[in-house]
Amino acid sequence: HHRAHLAERATDGANNHSDTLVHCRLGHGTHAPRATTHRSPETRTEDWTRARSRRAAAIRSIPSRKLTSRAPGRPIAHSVTRPRVLISSSPTFCQLINTPFALAIAGPSSQWCLLCVCVCVFVCVVFVQSEDRRFPHCAVLNGTQHNGSFTHCFISSCLSYISAGADMNDTTHKEAYVRDVLIPGMVARGQLSFTEPVPAGVKTLLKSVEVKPLVTNGFMLTIPFVVTVVLEREGSALGKEAPEPETLHLIVKITPDCNKEMYESCQFETLFENEMIAYTEIIPALGKAELYPRYYHCERKPAEALMVMSDFSFSGWKMAPMVVNLPMDYIMLAVTELGRFHGECYGLKVAHRPQFDSMIAKFKESRYAADITDHTWKAVMTVAPMRAIKALKESRFKGLVPADYLEKLARLFQDPWEHAKGKVKPREPLAVICHGDYLRNNMAFRYADAKNPARPTQVMMFDFQTLRYASPMIDYAAFLANSTGYAEREHHFDTIFRTYHGALVQTVATVVGVSEPADLPPYFSYESFHRELAEYYSYGFNIASAFLMILHEPMEISFTENIFTEEESVADAWKRGGEPLDRELAAMVYEMYRLHSQYGLDPV
Repeated sequence: HHRAHLAERATDGANNHSDTLVHCRLGHGTHAPRATTHRSPETRTEDWTRARSRRAAAIRSIPSRKLTSRAPGRPIAHSVTRPRVLISSSPTFCQLINTPFALAIAGPSSQWCLLCVCVCVFVCVVFVQSEDRRFPHCAVLNGTQHNGSFTHCFISSCLSYISAGADMNDTTHKEAYVRDVLIPGMVARGQLSFTEPVPAGVKTLLKSVEVKPLVTNGFMLTIPFVVTVVLEREGSALGKEAPEPETLHLIVKITPDCNKEMYESCQFETLFENEMIAYTEIIPALGKAELYPRYYHCERKPAEALMVMSDFSFSGWKMAPMVVNLPMDYIMLAVTELGRFHGECYGLKVAHRPQFDSMIAKFKESRYAADITDHTWKAVMTVAPMRAIKALKESRFKGLVPADYLEKLARLFQDPWEHAKGKVKPREPLAVICHGDYLRNNMAFRYADAKNPARPTQVMMFDFQTLRYASPMIDYAAFLANSTGYAEREHHFDTIFRTYHGALVQTVATVVGVSEPADLPPYFSYESFHRELAEYYSYGFNIASAFLMILHEPMEISFTENIFTEEESVADAWKRGGEPLDRELAAMVYEMYRLHSQYGLDPV
């Protein structure tokens, strides 16, 4: 963008471009948008067409150099250099460079530039939020993987929306809605009040509300805001001096302005509905609301949705500093919490089956509901397991796994998407409510050990937009394959699983009122769950084979040149992450073979 903007300045004779520099860290907010004059789509297209050749020539004339971009009023955050590669998970983006839309990249408007960045990142990569680094991964959005049809619809909708003259980067009206309508309305309805009960006849008043865009290190499809609300009580009703005001820290996430087609393509209705069901029905029924982020409110309109949650960072919660290969103290906390969650859901299933059935009937599949149409991403997904098999043949496990097993495994993953679609289908009696995306990215940790402040002491799961009714191993295998490393699993594989299973059955026993886990039905036994792991470990491996490469070796990004073809994407998938990833993938194949062999299972 910076190079393109300099070209625009050179060709159009701009005298001052400081106000157009964009804070280039993707997902960060930019400065407040300038007033713009909207012209008809036909006029803008003609202008774009006339400027295209002039701008393209000017861009090529600018030498490659290191540039630092920042938004006005912000410190320098991030340097960009001429890219080594551009990552594209869909040939759809390649077509975009021949449309007027691509010309917006060369324009001086920060609004246009951020929109281009958002769409390009959606097609190419999405960043995993972390403390200080960006870890992009293809086709993963807020922990949710989407298919190529979704990508194509998203881009098409964006193009049609641009042609209508809308400014998707202007969030001032949303900030105003949150400040002037949403929060006051919630206070008036009693949805926002003091932590301690307010005496009868005493009114809760809104003293102040501050709304700011949430600054993150990662791209988000929704628009998040940090909201600070100060409440006070009506002093006259008390007959004495009113008590101190109370401050509430909230997160409000809102869908961007979009037409009906874009709204449906992004599956906003499904994502918000799933999460609302989690917070309004499932978590209250489990009776452990304090173990999750606090939910306040959700609004769903024909083409807009929003949700109001607590900002749990003010309660000491943080994401793990490492993105892959969590240490054992993190792993044990995570699997214990997952076991407790699954156990609570099993307890609900056993003790309150009609209520349980009513809940799961409302779930909607947000990931594998349709066939994948993005041929490039499908090719990457297909080659990733092949790379793992090749890595095993060249690893220390090469003499431990028979060749015929590897041949069957290769046949199993000829269509990874169909394999995953089959695995997420519920199978009784072990099907249960699953988080759906239980990875490091969707959990937060607390650190309350005074003697060892770096040691996590508690974990909390969040982001329930991918809820599904399926095998509990969907959650467990995905976590094990994507968030742990073989260095820990090699010595603690059984210990980790026993910890998970022990927490699960103890929770079920407590909920249904039996004295010992051994008194539960036989399908709750360790052997039953361990066999389930053997059958579903391939699901976690399937995700990890294509996902871990991006976490091990984050991608550099450009939006102007060196777009990956399908062949280049496949070639990159064979080598991204290097030897460290090869070792992890080989180890997973070996673990899968051992599990299958233990129960005489055939991978096909």
